[in-house]
Amino acid sequence: MPVGHPYWVPLTVAMVMKPDLGSIFSRAVNRCIGTILGALGVTMLGVVVDRTIEIACAVGVFAARMPWAMGRSYLYQTLLLTPVILFTLDLVRTHDTSVLDLAAERMINTGVGALVVVLGYLPWPSARHARIGPIFVAVLGSLAGYARDVAAQAPEETVSARRLQTYHHLSDARVTLQRALSEPPPAGAESWAWIPVMATAESIADAITAASAMPLDSTAAGRLSELAGELEELGRGESTRAGVGERRQHAPTDPSSLSDDPAVNRLDDAIRHLRLMLRPAEAEESPAR
Repeated sequence: MPVGHPYWVPLTVAMVMKPDLGSIFSRAVNRCIGTILGALGVTMLGVVVDRTIEIACAVGVFAARMPWAMGRSYLYQTLLLTPVILFTLDLVRTHDTSVLDLAAERMINTGVGALVVVLGYLPWPSARHARIGPIFVAVLGSLAGYARDVAAQAPEETVSARRLQTYHHLSDARVTLQRALSEPPPAGAESWAWIPVMATAESIADAITAASAMPLDSTAAGRLSELAGELEELGRGESTRAGVGERRQHAPTDPSSLSDDPAVNRLDDAIRHLRLMLRPAEAEESPAR
């Protein structure tokens, strides 16, 4: 490449192409913005900071703030990392390239690397759609198992282990959803439609937890077991894709299905609401249980 330090291009691709650390598209954008802002800051500081001791102090200040930046976002991390790299290279340079030239090279190479990532990532069909469904199936399976253990009045150790597993799956699903929200359409738009679904799943987990804290009579335990079966049914087939996010009127609760336990009734209501969001057509045709 006619621009110096061309290895920054593959380095940018390698640093951005890490799906386990968040949205690739978001990381590419954040790296570009952080690099540009950091390079502009170096350009302004380079006018007044030219002695070795001053440059070393500037590197120390930016490096000291790196742990804070890494805990905030990738943009802040890149914003502070750029001055550290450019000023360090300026200290050890053996040719006539100035820190201003280094800043320009950093911005150009980072922009090229980010463009390579975006052009190579977006054409893949799987990258254009949110992949929340399979994860949500695992959430529904955990919720169903959690409800069955509570209905069967399993030992406290078993219920506690199932509770931890359920909330762990909910946390993983929420993190995946948050990462997908920053993806370009249609993945981002699809992810926004999952927000009320995820909130309802969390309310179902809370209702099961409330039921586990109270003694259940045979009627409440039987109804809770039936609700666990409904959760398993929702997790089968294509039920986690059809109609997600559509606004539907909440179906009235059949008084005959009410239990004496308020937590079970709250769970019944939440599952009915979830069914409306995941299977709107079927829920409208079926009478309330």
